[in-house]
Amino acid sequence: MKRKIELVDEFKDDFSVKLCCSVLDLPRSTYYYSNRYYVSLTKKYGDLEREIKQIVSKKSGYGYRRIKDSLVNEYGRNINHKPLQKLLRELGLSLNRQVKKKKPSGIESILNELGSQANILKALKEEEIGVFSVFQTDFTPIETEIGTFYLMPYLCHKSKIVVAYAISESANTETALKAYEDLKIFLKKTGDID
Repeated sequence: MKRKIELVDEFKDDFSVKLCCSVLDLPRSTYYYSNRYYVSLTKKYGDLEREIKQIVSKKSGYGYRRIKDSLVNEYGRNINHKPLQKLLRELGLSLNRQVKKKKPSGIESILNELGSQANILKALKEEEIGVFSVFQTDFTPIETEIGTFYLMPYLCHKSKIVVAYAISESANTETALKAYEDLKIFLKKTGDID
């Protein structure tokens, strides 16, 4: 929003405010309101800049919460956390935090621990794998004019034949179980399971 207002200010002498606002999809009322009442944070809180820089130079690992507390405790200056965050960004003093890695799920932990041993197919030779003994499956989204549908096929690893499948409007457990039941029926017909 702020950038759009700056662009209108920059080009309003060459083009009309109305044209600039319509090109930028900015309501004229917003533009006029912001020019009348908007004061940049560096102007409004410019007197805090020196104190903030002193705090950051002493404690470079402080985030906005600790900086806010230090402003109150050391300088007796109080500022809301939202404008403080914006001010830190404008001054180039905000901390770039690393995103914490999410904790792996139980299955991810097991797969990470097993490593390459988790892939049983790699341990087998291609000729040892029988027809209808190993299947591959996954949800595949299919885009149509009436919406997205999800296909879950069971593909024989050896023959590359789809022996069972299920289609639904969402990739859920019910669809997966329906495809699995169809696979069991197919394998009973072929005599591969009892």
